[in-house]
Order: sequence, then C-alpha cells, then structure tokens
Amino acid sequence: LSDTFPAEDRSRTSIYRFRNGKIEPWIDSTMLGRVNGLLVDEGRLLVGNTGDGTLKAVDLANRHVTTLGSLAAGVVDGIRKLDTDSWLVSHWEGQIYQVSSDGVIVELLDSLPDRMNTADFEYIPEESLLVIPTFMGNRLTGWNLKEN
Repeated sequence: LSDTFPAEDRSRTSIYRFRNGKIEPWIDSTMLGRVNGLLVDEGRLLVGNTGDGTLKAVDLANRHVTTLGSLAAGVVDGIRKLDTDSWLVSHWEGQIYQVSSDGVIVELLDSLPDRMNTADFEYIPEESLLVIPTFMGNRLTGWNLKEN
C-alpha cells in the first residue's frame, strides 16, 4: 500500500505491508516522493513517483532507493513488467512509456489528445496486448504492442 498524499510531513512518504494480519509501515523515506504505482519485481519494489515523475526501485533486502528513469511530470500510476530488461509505466493523464533498466524511456502511447486517461492497466505478454480501462470513459481499449 502506498501513501500518495501524506497528511503530516509531505516530504516523507510511507509504503506499508500486510504482515501477520496487520498493516504496518515497511519504509518511510524522503527519497520516494509521492508514491502511487507499485510492482514487486526480482528482489525490488518498483515505485512510481508522482511528485517528480520518476520510476524508482527499492531493494527488498536493504531498502536502498535508486532512480531507474525520469518521465515527464505527471501522475505515475501503473507499472507492469514488459520483458527481462524493461517495464511499462503509465501516466494517468494518458501516456504509456517503456522504461528500460538502463534508464532509456520511450513513449509508446499518447492518448492525451483523446482524453483517455491511462491509470492502471494490464499487459498480457503472450499476446503482446496492453489493456487499458478508460478512467472516465466506461470502456476498455486494447493495443497490440507488436503492431505499434
């Protein structure tokens, strides 16, 4: 669970875990900014930072925070594994990016002109299919990443 809008100290953000039937703080840091999207991947917790538009990684063993890449300013929301070396990351405003482990960022989809917000999404790797529920449009859209 993430605390995107901390009530007290806006410079610190907490990420919580569910353990032994209780929700407890897992990390509290000034390095994370306004946390929104979360994904556990290969010993790391990937974190979408809405405060500065970055994709960060938190080592699960020692909680060390690193920045994987800096997207444009916006609400970093959904995160899914694309392949062994990159992830799909959404901006709520309408963009989907591919972020590689070496920090290269490629915009794959821009639906901002169509006002199709891209909050959370799903990726089906066997079909190369990106499925996006429109935030306010009451519909699903699909994108074949091999064709685009």
